[in-house]
Amino acid sequence: MLVVYSLLISLYGFAIRIASIFNPKAKQWINGRKNVFKNLEKSKAEIQNAIWFHCASLGEFEQGRPLIEMIQKFNPNQRIVLSFYSPSGYEIQKNYAHVDHIFYLPLDTKSNAVKICNLLKPKVFILVKYEFWFNLLKELQHNNIPTILISGIFRSNQFFFQLYGSQFLKILANFDQLFVQRKADADLLDSRNFKNFTLSGDTRLDRVLQISNQNFEDEIIIDFIGNHLKVLVAGSTWQQDENLIKEAIAKGFLKDYKILIAPHEIDSNHIETLKNLFSESQLHSKFTKTSGQILIIDKIGMLSYIYRYASIAYVGGGFGKGIHNILEAAVYQLPIVFGPNWQKFEEAHQFIENEVAFEVNNSNKLGEILTNLETEPAKVQHIKDYLNKYNLNNQGVTDNIFQYLVVNNYIIS
Repeated sequence: MLVVYSLLISLYGFAIRIASIFNPKAKQWINGRKNVFKNLEKSKAEIQNAIWFHCASLGEFEQGRPLIEMIQKFNPNQRIVLSFYSPSGYEIQKNYAHVDHIFYLPLDTKSNAVKICNLLKPKVFILVKYEFWFNLLKELQHNNIPTILISGIFRSNQFFFQLYGSQFLKILANFDQLFVQRKADADLLDSRNFKNFTLSGDTRLDRVLQISNQNFEDEIIIDFIGNHLKVLVAGSTWQQDENLIKEAIAKGFLKDYKILIAPHEIDSNHIETLKNLFSESQLHSKFTKTSGQILIIDKIGMLSYIYRYASIAYVGGGFGKGIHNILEAAVYQLPIVFGPNWQKFEEAHQFIENEVAFEVNNSNKLGEILTNLETEPAKVQHIKDYLNKYNLNNQGVTDNIFQYLVVNNYIIS
């Protein structure tokens, strides 16, 4: 199995190099790794014996961020390094101020794993949610470097739990601690006789609650909304989500709403497609007038803040691989709608079951939900009450993990 894994890693690296010829993200992936070891070598005196966080991409960074900042606040002298695998994480957060060094994680070959562990000599390795790179984890554990997972999620169909996955399962069993999000994760690990896990919850909620409590005003959005009480914020949308909203507008379901669309991709091609789809829309970056129904947010990093202006949230991704972060909207105690692919997310199950979030397959369903919410104010109040209680009951995950790190002397006091 290890031979197959090594072959797959090599093929993956080759495929990325080919893709980089015509794909900008793949090119960033390649270019970002060119001087990784050189830069680490240059900085090793300042970054060795650090707490090392690894995040696959931007979403995982947002899960790890509350813990990073809690550690840094507790002891500003504690060294922290941060790695990303995806350009969408690294390129946005490469100037993040709360860590000492940020870098792309090299391809998971055995030689790369040995080299990076020798250069960093981390005090502890903290993996956020997933990306179990076998060679890296094996090398960390071979060097007796504590490995910890936070906000983990496991499913029985993962490679760990298959007949061919015994060596990978051993790596997982050798983690010092697995902090998992859901009871289902804990039950699965327990069924495999794991002892090194804690059912802790998801640090994402701590992060989005932190954001919701921050002062934030956007004069453009305030001017655009005016006195309208009905505001739909459509976040992390893809083309099918945007087509659904277009149809709902055409059918009159959204005639009384101001609409803010924050697409998942804000490259020039997609923004141009959006402008053509919604011909009367304005771009946030070129806002000139308060009239009109649709404002396109063509700037990264605003979405989790602007849900505060909504009366209802539409979370995109549900017609693709899966919905994006619905907790960003939930902290503002809003009704939430999304497409049909939501089953991988525990909070979506809870919100659907308790009628605070709603699945939409088409524009007619969206219209039906809007009508029900508008004509039955008790439902809106139920949503506010439920989400307020949910937020109160599920916060504090970061603090519990932080206390574990303190007790085990992973943080310099």
